[in-house]
Amino acid sequence: MTKLLILVIGSLWMTGILCQDNRRGDFRIMFYNTENFFDTIDNPSTNDEEFLPDGDKNWNSYRYWNKVNKLFQVIAAAGEYRPPEIIGLCEVEGYIPLNNLIKNTPLSKYAYNIVHKDSPDRRGIDVALLCRTDKVEILYKEFIRLNYKNDTAWRSRDILYSKLKVSDDTLHVFVNHWPSRRGGESASEKYRLLASSCLSLKTDSLLKADKAAKIVIMGDFNDEPENESLRNLAKNGLINLSDSLRLRYKYGTYKYRTSWDMFDQFVVSQNLFKDDRLFTNAASLEVFRPDFLLRDDPANGGSKPYRTFLGPRYIGGYSDHLPVLLDLYYKE
Repeated sequence: MTKLLILVIGSLWMTGILCQDNRRGDFRIMFYNTENFFDTIDNPSTNDEEFLPDGDKNWNSYRYWNKVNKLFQVIAAAGEYRPPEIIGLCEVEGYIPLNNLIKNTPLSKYAYNIVHKDSPDRRGIDVALLCRTDKVEILYKEFIRLNYKNDTAWRSRDILYSKLKVSDDTLHVFVNHWPSRRGGESASEKYRLLASSCLSLKTDSLLKADKAAKIVIMGDFNDEPENESLRNLAKNGLINLSDSLRLRYKYGTYKYRTSWDMFDQFVVSQNLFKDDRLFTNAASLEVFRPDFLLRDDPANGGSKPYRTFLGPRYIGGYSDHLPVLLDLYYKE
């Protein structure tokens, strides 16, 4: 049944039923917090016990492949008539789920490359980058470790950095999943400020070496655009596109009770606003929120993301976050 469903969705996609329109840019970048994209295999070095067939979440093969199938559906719909050329993901447990996503769905037609490394996160969730090999060449990759000197036992996800060749231009891409607000926003802020500082050191060095460097920073920052951690990035030629998007719309990417938060964001260098080969504009950013990714929210009003789990209860949806899309345009 799972394989049949994948084939049906793939057929609908190829025939254009899942396509929205032809407004997409020459290169589309997608970021998506996948909400616990775990495999079903026990990793003795991480705390993944709840996402096993005999674990609290009863994470069996059916639920796993349903998740793979649904993530493919989101990527297909987000790409419109062709899948995004660059995809940043977070809350992914290692290489196996990523490989199943790009090899055992119709995405296999597009020969995605995987950029990934196991991070020190205690639950084993990582960030990753998928790049279409026919459109993007991976020139360099690096995983920036976050170490909090006052708490040596603390662990978090790495920041993924990759230098890409896009047509005949160079693009520096960062994928982030900053420390959560567990324990309270104020108490946990120091960890997100650490992530912001580490990221700023890298982007500063890139811009110092090349004033024309084109940089795209994406991720789930677990902070709003107005928080200090994100404001610190908006220096030295960096612009938070999600800040202006937040002003234009009332919704965000993650809903907590009645409030929509804009945790999933894109920050870019000013050089991408120059009409010079590879470029973008503020209107090219959007929160991807088709009806199938939402459900009614009778308790709080309006709608909410159609998630995989609600606490311990299996819902069978996509994710508790909505994807964010950024289009880039290329001029010969």
